[in-house]
Amino acid sequence: MSCTSRSLPLLALLVPVLFGGMVMSPAQAQQSREPEVEEVDLVSKDGVLIKANYYHGTEDEDTVPVIVVHGEGGQRSELDGLAKALQKEGHAVLVPDLRGHGDSTRVQGRPDIKLDHEKMRPVEFSAAINDIEACKKFFIKVNNEQKVNIENLCLVGSGPLGSVLSFSYAGEDWLFRPFGRFKQGQDVKAVIMFSPVMRDKTIQAAGYMDDLSVMQEISYFMVVNNNSTSASRDATRFEDALNRASRVKADEKRIIRLDVPTTLEGASILEVKESEEILRQVNAFIKLRVVDKNHEWKKRERTGSSPIPFSQDK
Repeated sequence: MSCTSRSLPLLALLVPVLFGGMVMSPAQAQQSREPEVEEVDLVSKDGVLIKANYYHGTEDEDTVPVIVVHGEGGQRSELDGLAKALQKEGHAVLVPDLRGHGDSTRVQGRPDIKLDHEKMRPVEFSAAINDIEACKKFFIKVNNEQKVNIENLCLVGSGPLGSVLSFSYAGEDWLFRPFGRFKQGQDVKAVIMFSPVMRDKTIQAAGYMDDLSVMQEISYFMVVNNNSTSASRDATRFEDALNRASRVKADEKRIIRLDVPTTLEGASILEVKESEEILRQVNAFIKLRVVDKNHEWKKRERTGSSPIPFSQDK
């Protein structure tokens, strides 16, 4: 049974009456379609219980998954604005509390341990790569539900620690070559760093710059607080090292640098009045270097990574 065009106005009038006025307004309908945000529980390979906020994407299997990594002393709540700005573009965003920060202070099966970043030794921060790996494993599950495309994985690092961890994890990801028909890694396609440095704690970015796949298959976007002499100097060293290692033609440049006149560090740079322009450029970068590449969605059967063993003094 079909309605003619003449019957539509009458039907439109009758619906509120027949159903007691239970009709959503346009604003209510829009609200019902807004992407969700939820808290999720993850477990790293070395047993740390990780709390994270998951901002659902809106593009199904074309959705770009983004992992946002905070800096030392930070927590996921500080990155809510950045996460929502990325989510607004349709991306799926996962923001964890790194071990020893926020709500990620417990170890599975070890109730006697409570992690505290202020008491962690420098070498223990390097194990936070396992926290990022737990986030990727979460996204692989979501990928297999056809809600993201893991082949489009992006990392965003805030501050020295978040940036060098993100860069280092990207390097680790590309070291895992396909195993027969199984793809284990090589999913990270872009890394965005707010206030990047070559080294933080015992984590060094330089160790991954000898691998051409890391340098030539990944695109990098650096947001630099250039009113800070040390931050600008560190970023320049990082940029120069990236350019030397990438060995690509000028018109294929994979490293973009955006200088912002502020002394603020990490994602706090987004507190400046130019924040909308910074976010516009970040989103344009993701579209150009990731979305427009049209990476084919595939179901992922396995992932590979060797965890750094958990170690914490009582």
